[in-house]
Amino acid sequence: MKILLAEDSPTNRGIIEILLNRMDLEVESVENGQEAVRMAQQNNYDLILMDLAMPVMDGLEATRKIRSGNGVNKNTRIVAIAADALDEDIERCFAAGMNDFVTKPINFSSFRTEIQLWLKGNQDSESLTKKSELVDLTIFKQLQKDTGVQALPGILELFNHECGNRLPVMMDGYKKQNWKVLEDEAHALKSSSGNFGAIKLQALARKIELAAKSKDQAVFDKIIPTLEEIIRLSIEELQKLVRQN
Repeated sequence: MKILLAEDSPTNRGIIEILLNRMDLEVESVENGQEAVRMAQQNNYDLILMDLAMPVMDGLEATRKIRSGNGVNKNTRIVAIAADALDEDIERCFAAGMNDFVTKPINFSSFRTEIQLWLKGNQDSESLTKKSELVDLTIFKQLQKDTGVQALPGILELFNHECGNRLPVMMDGYKKQNWKVLEDEAHALKSSSGNFGAIKLQALARKIELAAKSKDQAVFDKIIPTLEEIIRLSIEELQKLVRQN
């Protein structure tokens, strides 16, 4: 698969290129939004990663030009690369036509999971819920260190209970298209799963939150059916890790 990367910092560009190459993805890079628009008009991409703050033309303007044109990437998923994740920045991204965002500095484990979800949005639930990369061990071990081995089983039980409570609320919100409920519940689930390093669940919750903000029913139709299974697999993996320690 081919990705267009628009990033003005040579250092950031180099790091992201390495991460993508490690995933066996083809990357074409440019330094500003104007070049991104030109490349998007000439080539077909599976994903566009767009820095927000760039010289000549910023990422928002470049996205608007790509969306308003008739090129082959008019409907290609565009993901913002941002230093911050302020609500106003997120809203500006959606208004420009972006689909998602990732913040710098980039964590490879979570970035890889998100890239897989962005590129494979149409795949079946079995592929989305495979057990690889469910938990970032570095984050999990840091939580274990911070809370203590003895406290971890109790904290995990609280998380398990929380997931059990949030799931039916989110499913009901999906059925009723209650965007506010979905956004709030997904935001809370994103935070709590992140504490454990449950990166696949965290990435999914983040996508649900963003889809709720933009009222994107098509995204919900693809990812909501996988939510219950990813929660179950994540909890099982965390329980296994707790037993091992």
